[in-house]
Amino acid sequence: MQKILKVFLISTLVSFCSLSYSDNHIPTFGPMEAFGCNFSENRDMNDLMRVVKEWNKYSDTTGTNYSAWVLTPYYFNSSETHDIYWIGFSSDFEEMGRASEVMLTEEGSKINDKFNSVVPCDEHSLWGTEVIRAPKAPVGDGYLTISECTLSAGATREAVLAADEQWNAYLDSSDAVGGLYRWYPGSGVSSTEFTADFLLASTIDSLQSWGKVAERNVNGGGNMVAVGLYGELMTCTDQRVYSAKNVRLSTPN
Repeated sequence: MQKILKVFLISTLVSFCSLSYSDNHIPTFGPMEAFGCNFSENRDMNDLMRVVKEWNKYSDTTGTNYSAWVLTPYYFNSSETHDIYWIGFSSDFEEMGRASEVMLTEEGSKINDKFNSVVPCDEHSLWGTEVIRAPKAPVGDGYLTISECTLSAGATREAVLAADEQWNAYLDSSDAVGGLYRWYPGSGVSSTEFTADFLLASTIDSLQSWGKVAERNVNGGGNMVAVGLYGELMTCTDQRVYSAKNVRLSTPN
């Protein structure tokens, strides 16, 4: 994996607060870093998991709070340019910086070099994450659905939060178990390539559960409920689905 810059530029994260909301209510963000990567010739997921095993052993000695998943495209099109994505989360931005710095030590750099030899990455970005709905099921392997969303002119945070509250109530009535999040672009995200306001991300534990959600939305009226709540507030397009393999799961410090 590409070596992480020594200087963690928190000042660039102000873009997370530019959310086109018309009021002064600023949400609390958690950090997520994302790598876009392609396997080297004659290398595959088995080779990556061998490096992950070594990385996990080292990470256990650092005491850092850092959880990570490897994403593999499942429903995709020809615009998909990477074999895998690595997404990592920490309890806050300072902790993300500390987790980054431990990969700049002598031991961390050696492991980074092994990542690079297996699956070099040409993208590394930082995002701010906002929880809309926490998952009801245990966190681990599963599937991640992502869409690009753009806020409508005049959309306010109060209106979005009110829609979230009603959508959560609807999901409660449907016994939904997955998580729902907004990911806002920060450092490393190209403003010319990513023109939406945020990514809408949802998690689920299996393809059968994913199909159950699709059935509810397509044939059970869920899409109509969502359009009634969010239709005048935002537009979401380009839905993609990834298998998500959990490679590390930490608890908050």
